[in-house]
Amino acid sequence: KNPAEIVFVPVDPQIDGFQNSVVDFTEFKIDIGPFTRYYSTQSIRLEEGLHTLQFRSGDRAGNIEADHILTINVDGTLPSQIIDLTAIATSENSILLNWTAPGDDGIVGRVQSYDIWVSSSPILTETDLASVGKISQSIVPDLPDTNESFIVTGLLENTQFYFAIRARDKVDNLSPL
Repeated sequence: KNPAEIVFVPVDPQIDGFQNSVVDFTEFKIDIGPFTRYYSTQSIRLEEGLHTLQFRSGDRAGNIEADHILTINVDGTLPSQIIDLTAIATSENSILLNWTAPGDDGIVGRVQSYDIWVSSSPILTETDLASVGKISQSIVPDLPDTNESFIVTGLLENTQFYFAIRARDKVDNLSPL
């Protein structure tokens, strides 16, 4: 589970930079905690889960603006690994890939997209991915435990190909290779 980092930078939108700003302070609170006032850049870490961030600024005359409220969903859970990728030749220059749709957060929820790579050499590590071609595709992922398929076309005849696939969730967490 990966925490998220949020960085607050106090800047008056009317003036370039904080030094000449009429904003005296900005304060925030996370969930039900107390407001924390800060006068310079502030960094906080949020653990996985749903959080409410409330913030506001005040000027030197004592005026405080209305609260701004954001809901933040920190998602550090990777999609499940795709472990059953198969490839079947459908013609001299195309291959049908089949796999079972993984879950977004482990085994729950629909993933956002898939990243698929093809190479004439085995793809076993992250380093291998950097040197092989990523296939452009627009598969709309189905629900977990559903059969998925994609036809790769434009391949060279009489060539052995290797494929790798990863699921990507809505916050760009990637499943293991």
